[in-house]
Amino acid sequence: MGNAYRRIYITSVETSILSSIEPLTAMVISVIVFGTSLGYWQLVGVFVMFVCITWLSVGGGKA
Repeated sequence: MGNAYRRIYITSVETSILSSIEPLTAMVISVIVFGTSLGYWQLVGVFVMFVCITWLSVGGGKA
């Protein structure tokens, strides 16, 4: 068997980015599946999340 199952690790920055994307995917699924509508503050929240995710991915390696 040997190295048939190799462990792959991700960094803390990648983990943080993935956990930040989870609420956005839940929101998108609720709009598509359940037909919910997004208000002004929800769209502002999406924008803020994208800015934070971009900030983490660009500046994450500097920490």
